[in-house]
Amino acid sequence: MQQSQQTLSLGPSPVDDWRAKYDDGTYPAGFWEWLADNMHVFQEFVRLALRTQARGQRRWSADGLCHVLRWRTAVREHSDAGFKINNCATAGLARLAMEVSPRLRGFFEIRQPPGSCARPRSSCGAQRGDRHA
Repeated sequence: MQQSQQTLSLGPSPVDDWRAKYDDGTYPAGFWEWLADNMHVFQEFVRLALRTQARGQRRWSADGLCHVLRWRTAVREHSDAGFKINNCATAGLARLAMEVSPRLRGFFEIRQPPGSCARPRSSCGAQRGDRHA
């Protein structure tokens, strides 16, 4: 019984490690907490970015990738749940993707700090149930 408990202990999540390593104050408030609940969104975001790059694109829009993710969930998969991404989370996704995937460095243009989002800082990074950008 003790052995099975040890195999279930996975240690800190990659989000904790990434936050410690990459959080330089440019990620929107609430982004890291949102990411911990939405790692599937980040993984799909990176997968789409790498696929787009492999097709010959040198740069691409993070917002465009997030729109694809929203469409795939809402329309193609006939899901009402949707990916929970707002515009503040989009910039955080792009920054983090370029940090953790060396092939993506420079793939997204970061124009403004994500903390300058028009929404109150406490709501940057989608909350559960927030289906809109």
